[in-house]
Amino acid sequence: MGRPDREPSALWAAFTNENRFGLFVTTSGLSNLGTWCQNLAAVMLIHQLTGDTFFVALVSIAQYSSSVVISPWAGMLADRYNRIVILLITQWAGVLISLGLAWAVLTGVATVWAVLIGVFMLGVSQAFQYP
Repeated sequence: MGRPDREPSALWAAFTNENRFGLFVTTSGLSNLGTWCQNLAAVMLIHQLTGDTFFVALVSIAQYSSSVVISPWAGMLADRYNRIVILLITQWAGVLISLGLAWAVLTGVATVWAVLIGVFMLGVSQAFQYP
């Protein structure tokens, strides 16, 4: 009556394997979702503060230009130093920058330039995470 014991599917095996691939995929997906939400919130905040599409575009430029410019040096540092330490530093930097931006918004002291600088600093932090 009962089903005979079967091997788990390949997909399920990837999420239960000792190499923690499933944990990596899950946490990476959640982290990316948070980053996308944060980017959307920054764009919406700038649009609310200015109503100008030029500044909305500047948010995206501030976020992604640092990756283009800094990534070659970030890759060099990742090759020379402990990558786990680099990731820990950049992750904590991102947390602190995000908390600073959240505080500025919640207290009503957020300005266009403060948001742009914060988003740029988040982009710099992320540029060191990619390699």
